[in-house]
Amino acid sequence: MRGGDAKFDACHKLGMSECNVHLAQLVIYLSNAKKSIVAYMAYGKVKKDIEEYGNFPVSMHIRNAPTKLMEKLGYGKGYKYTPMEDSSSQEYLPSELKDKKYI
Repeated sequence: MRGGDAKFDACHKLGMSECNVHLAQLVIYLSNAKKSIVAYMAYGKVKKDIEEYGNFPVSMHIRNAPTKLMEKLGYGKGYKYTPMEDSSSQEYLPSELKDKKYI
């Protein structure tokens, strides 16, 4: 959201009622923004899968390994740091949801 963080910061620093103009500007911006139901539809698909499959454990390769024991157990093994390399083949979803597209 363009400017949303700035408006929040302004309201946090100024407090009520001095930030009313900033809030009004944000409301105007949001009311004029293009509307989409993509997030709503994606949320519905995710919710359906959660109800059908329940919880899955986090894949070992994307788990944080803050201790030597966790590293020894395989936490984070094979993780590709996205900004540093091509991670197009890295999987984030459990195998049961591998080919799911939510958006």
